[in-house]
Amino acid sequence: MVSLIGTFTLASAVICSLFSVIGFFLSLISKNRSNFYNRNARILNYLSAFSILAAFIVLEVGLFQRDYSIQYVYEHTANSTSKLFTFTGVWAGLEGSLLLWALILCVFSVATLMATRKKKEKNLSLDGTSVLAQLIIASLVFFFSLLISISSSPFAKTSVNYKNGLGPNPLLQEHFAMAMHPPLLYIGYVGFVVPFAYAIASLIRKDFSKLYTARVRRTSIIAWIFLTCGILLGAFWSYEVLGWGGYWAWDPVENASLLPWLTATAFLHSTIMQSKRNMLRGWNYTVVVATFALTILGTFLTRSGIVNSVHAFSQSNIGAWLLSLFALIVIGGVSLLIWRYDYVKSEKPLKGAGLKDTLFLLNNIVFCIFTLVVLIGTTYPLIADEIRGEQISIGTPYFEKFVIPLGLSILLLMGIAPMMAFGETNVKLVQRLRMPVFFAALIMAISIILDQSLLTSFAIGMSTFVVVGCIQILIRAGKQSGFKRLLLERPKKVGAMVSHIGIALIGLCIVLSSHTYSHEVSLIKNVPKKVGNYSLTFVSEKVIANADVISTSVGINISRSGENFGVYAPKVKEYPARSMSVGTPSVHTSLVRDSYLTILSTPQDEDDTRSVRIKITENPMVLYIWLSGILIALGAGISLLPTKRKAEIIKKQKVLK
Repeated sequence: MVSLIGTFTLASAVICSLFSVIGFFLSLISKNRSNFYNRNARILNYLSAFSILAAFIVLEVGLFQRDYSIQYVYEHTANSTSKLFTFTGVWAGLEGSLLLWALILCVFSVATLMATRKKKEKNLSLDGTSVLAQLIIASLVFFFSLLISISSSPFAKTSVNYKNGLGPNPLLQEHFAMAMHPPLLYIGYVGFVVPFAYAIASLIRKDFSKLYTARVRRTSIIAWIFLTCGILLGAFWSYEVLGWGGYWAWDPVENASLLPWLTATAFLHSTIMQSKRNMLRGWNYTVVVATFALTILGTFLTRSGIVNSVHAFSQSNIGAWLLSLFALIVIGGVSLLIWRYDYVKSEKPLKGAGLKDTLFLLNNIVFCIFTLVVLIGTTYPLIADEIRGEQISIGTPYFEKFVIPLGLSILLLMGIAPMMAFGETNVKLVQRLRMPVFFAALIMAISIILDQSLLTSFAIGMSTFVVVGCIQILIRAGKQSGFKRLLLERPKKVGAMVSHIGIALIGLCIVLSSHTYSHEVSLIKNVPKKVGNYSLTFVSEKVIANADVISTSVGINISRSGENFGVYAPKVKEYPARSMSVGTPSVHTSLVRDSYLTILSTPQDEDDTRSVRIKITENPMVLYIWLSGILIALGAGISLLPTKRKAEIIKKQKVLK
């Protein structure tokens, strides 16, 4: 019954979204916007969203009921699976994750529809650009509904009557972060459908007033926040679960989430240039189309199984669908930009631009070069394998060779550009930069004295330069507006500076956390052993077994420089149904460093003693990467606050008195 109802809801979504697309199209070519087609297209849009939501709920019911007659339920849950990971089982596999993708797309579709809703003589009235934008979003809803129904239905039946399932992918049930990481990432991905749809609609209709409205910019910032949180939470999961001691390995699927983040960040900055200086209009359309195209590419890399990654799913037949959509977006977007080139040229030429204008442009160029470097490093091995059958691996050295100078360039521009105002000609730039440069030079000198490398010291100095500069800007703004009213009157300024501080700090922490070292050691039970600055003692072991998993953990007492941290328990879990084992580290976190323990081999008897082989890794300053990520998201959230003018605040204060 669950399978039948789920299949019906998916079919309903396909039909409703198809007729919604037709309705919006007929409304678009009709002279009267408040017509029969428009009203019914909106209703059908709501119905398609409701159908996708119903399919999502039905799949959840199947998972909780342990309906193993459904192939997806059999493959992604088991009798012993906890309620949390039963719920998250919807996005633990290919078919369910696409359903979540479609559901989030429907949420943005409905939200956009409601935001553009106006009342006029008791009829719904939409301008042509909004109708076309909604038509584009509805077309994407139809595409994903059809894709799921035909190629990736989560309601396919099994041929065997199973009594128990395989359970979720072991890597996806080891940490709470994986319960949150995919939805956050998907919201970030899908959220850029709104600026993309308005960009395409504006190009087609030659209406360039919509792309930069508050609604579109607000949606872009919200999507950027979720994408940022999703990336950082994925890095946190990698650090806490995979046991290799790091948080970013330049994995193709990790890179796939970074690519749209880079272009989206460029887009958010370049829109400021257009709104204030009437510049970079064509550039803005290019980066917003590129951002959404890269979200589709990221979905393709993750879902098609074309790459070997702990993040990717098994081989599937949806690759051609997603690659076709990606090609359509790229080719269609480029063609539109060429077609409308005369209309998207900036009203103000770059020639004769001010210093801040130039710095903003350089910032965008660096972000796009960064994107190109990551894109080449991610896709070239795949292309070489497909065309020539060559197995090529591009590793960390390639990325570090380019990313380090690009990252330092971004920090430099982040430190200088906010110091200036648009249109200034007589700028006392040296005076404004005096304090940040002084502190940067001081910290850099201290770092060199402490025997840090020149590159590390320079990176620390650049991060200090940005942080001090942002604090100085906030202090100056507080003096102008009053510190009590600063957040109310200038939330965008405050939010931008807080996010910049977070990015500078996260760059600093990445540099410092790279100074890591590891030791592998065999420990005999109850015999302390000195390992570098650590003293490790194997004190206990514990085995817990059931039908689905066998968990072996070892208790290791850790001391460092005479300070006892207590007993930590790294573990190894074996999953017989999947013939797979997963090692989970145990991490002692302090304000300065993490002590990271992993099991290299499970306990065994040797010469009448019990021994275990352990790896201990010391990672400095990792805690502050996660805290800096929170600061970045907080700053972006602050920038979304409504602005209250000084006159309004004074008037309100008088009323209260």
